[in-house]
Amino acid sequence: MKYLVIATNPITGEQEAFYTDWFQADNHFNPDADMVVIDLIHHLVTFDGETWQDIEQDQL
Repeated sequence: MKYLVIATNPITGEQEAFYTDWFQADNHFNPDADMVVIDLIHHLVTFDGETWQDIEQDQL
């Protein structure tokens, strides 16, 4: 799987996480769900569905 999606269900308030191979911000990102999407292949994260940031690697 390429993406890990972490979100809060805006109706129930329950937190959920799932893996998927497909993610398009225009079609899948929901800012009302406090969504975080992690690209596991390229080591990137987005908190707003538009801006991807590098994930730093711990050097310990």
